[in-house]
Amino acid sequence: MNSREAIAYLKGLLEGAPLTDEGEKRLFDAIFCAIDSLSLELQELKQRVDEGEKVYGDVLDSCLRLEDEMSDLHDEVDLLKGGEEAEGVEEDYEEFYASLTCPACGHSFYYQPDEYEEGEQLQCPSCGGFFDLPRS
Repeated sequence: MNSREAIAYLKGLLEGAPLTDEGEKRLFDAIFCAIDSLSLELQELKQRVDEGEKVYGDVLDSCLRLEDEMSDLHDEVDLLKGGEEAEGVEEDYEEFYASLTCPACGHSFYYQPDEYEEGEQLQCPSCGGFFDLPRS
């Protein structure tokens, strides 16, 4: 019996039961049943909230890491576009990154060849299609 049912039963007892010793016993039993049902439901809700807080914390940590990485990438792109400190950076950039065009959708993007093993497929960030890496 859930807490709403237990409370409805308790309300019915209060409205219709005579207050005899047997009636009082049934009344107190119904009160304890309702309190117990509420307690169990609160415990389940607390567990769900705790799980939700953990998931929220994990997502927040991931978002903060992603924000830092995006900021670093944005700084690198700004340098490559001609910032004062850009001299020599483009050569370093080309040393670590390679340009590709997706054969399915034509989207051009950069990837790090050192991050992939021979025969591993690359996923296009635009269309999500997989294709074989070009041989180096």
